[in-house]
Amino acid sequence: MSVLVGPTPCNLFHIHESDLRSSSPTLKNAFNPCWKESDDNAITLPECDREAFGVYAKWLYNGRVGISTPGNDITETNANGEARDHSYEWLRWEKCYILADYLQDSDFKNALIDTAIELIKPSGRAWESLGATIYEHSRMDSPHQRFAMHATASGLSMEKLETLAKEAVCEAFVVNLFMGVARVAREEKDLVEKIVEGCVYHGHGGDGGECHKVKHGWMY
Repeated sequence: MSVLVGPTPCNLFHIHESDLRSSSPTLKNAFNPCWKESDDNAITLPECDREAFGVYAKWLYNGRVGISTPGNDITETNANGEARDHSYEWLRWEKCYILADYLQDSDFKNALIDTAIELIKPSGRAWESLGATIYEHSRMDSPHQRFAMHATASGLSMEKLETLAKEAVCEAFVVNLFMGVARVAREEKDLVEKIVEGCVYHGHGGDGGECHKVKHGWMY
């Protein structure tokens, strides 16, 4: 099946129809004739990111979220001595998470949470936009949102909390809120390791669905 992704000039992907139908409810619905180009029988996704869909297409076949490109990430230090990441890995991760939400592919979203954990491990810090991206593209009170809070809070310093508070309308509220979230996150023993071992932060839906690692066990 041909899939045309992005605005003109779009990128063309060739993916087995069965993989599209089984992975994405959105793409399953896309097989409705009104979604297809009449000339070449292709599905068009003009609002989707080309690079992210390329990562998704490869993930469908090998189960690996390939967003790493060594050598193009940099870390700068601001006047207060705080490290600030300019990470193309995280930017690609964000695009993929937005795409996964659009495609309604819960397995891909869960795989991206696993990838986020691996990205956090070396520095112990989550990307600044991680929380906002997850909150805007996941359901309320989902395991993904809990992960976003824990991952962000566990890497916050008191100095950073004070900075956030000064920028807010109600300083006391923000300080108490973030201190409470940070305390909860720090009380989780070996948080990252535990997440990797299981699926604490995976969203498997309300039907008790299997984890993507179980369904695609041969890939792991």
